Amino acid sequence: MRASRLNLRVAWLVTSLVSVVVGVGIYLGGKAGDCKPRQIDGQCGMSTFFGLIYGIAAGVVIFVGMGIYFLRVAYERRTSSEEK
Repeated sequence: MRASRLNLRVAWLVTSLVSVVVGVGIYLGGKAGDCKPRQIDGQCGMSTFFGLIYGIAAGVVIFVGMGIYFLRVAYERRTSSEEK
């Protein structure tokens, strides 16, 4: 029965890795859409800036949201084991 339970440490590490990968991916997507060399535009750098901001925001939302979920699961496990 123990094997079927979610290992919270491994799940937290995977979630941390996913949040970093998503954040970096959004940043790189914004950077790819920015001005190319010898291209003149009044908004060069804006895509990279918003990619950075949205990447950080997405990574933080994933990390915090899943952290709260894992804390809740750990708390429920602890309270259910104390009742037995």
